[in-house]
Amino acid sequence: MLLKLEDFISAVMQGSRAQVCVIDMSGMSERDMLFVSATRKIHSSEFCRRAKLLHSGLKLCIRCRNRTKDKALNEKKPFCGKCAFGVGEVVYPVVSDGRVLCIVSVGMLCSDMEELAEKSKKTAAKLRQSADSLLEVLPCMQSCKDFDVYMKLAQAIGSYILLLYESTKAPQAEDSAYHEIVSAAIDYIVSNYYKDISIDDIAHRYGLNAKYVGRLFKKQTGETFNIYLNRVRVHHAKQFLSGTSAQIIEIALECGYNNVTYFNRVFKKIQGVTPSEYRQKH
Repeated sequence: MLLKLEDFISAVMQGSRAQVCVIDMSGMSERDMLFVSATRKIHSSEFCRRAKLLHSGLKLCIRCRNRTKDKALNEKKPFCGKCAFGVGEVVYPVVSDGRVLCIVSVGMLCSDMEELAEKSKKTAAKLRQSADSLLEVLPCMQSCKDFDVYMKLAQAIGSYILLLYESTKAPQAEDSAYHEIVSAAIDYIVSNYYKDISIDDIAHRYGLNAKYVGRLFKKQTGETFNIYLNRVRVHHAKQFLSGTSAQIIEIALECGYNNVTYFNRVFKKIQGVTPSEYRQKH
């Protein structure tokens, strides 16, 4: 009997200080077997939490994270690297039929503690902040000489995700409910909701008039592109609000809102309550 994805990750990571994130880029985690907790969709380690509390640290972390997502989506190949503070991470896009289902990352890796401490100090200094709070939690990192073993681990998790995805895939209908352009627009929203996107992006990609695509999208979905986009963003925000202790502003940035006031307004319009009120109720 197959384990649920959350249980599988917990089992293979038992005793490790490394952190596994699974960033859903396709809606696959809506399936019961592929569900992962909200804390696995966001960098929630103590080091990350403290880095985000530094002045301008949050925006720096979000920019770094979004660049990682973009690279994984565009190149569809595994890679490894270090964040602005010097923390190591391996990134493994899980691809099915040419589409990135999700991005598996294994982070909180440290190949050289002294080098990591120096990088953290330099980045904190650029932000005109002290690195003391970061240095306190460096012993919580997963020490490793190279990242190869963790890339293999990410690959193993990715392979298991594909196994679950294929075993839970519903039979496809012969005819799609939507025009192919509308389906492409929906897929684009689901994969890129964290970025500043518009109907123009889809129109340009297919060489079509944006107004035509917009009318077609509303006719078939019943909503404008922007309303649909906001619903997807708020759906993710609800998971972060109820499943993590992340700041409201962090959740707003994670979900593609650069202005927390606008995020609060959109969230209340869709949910009937503010993000803070939603968190209290859930």
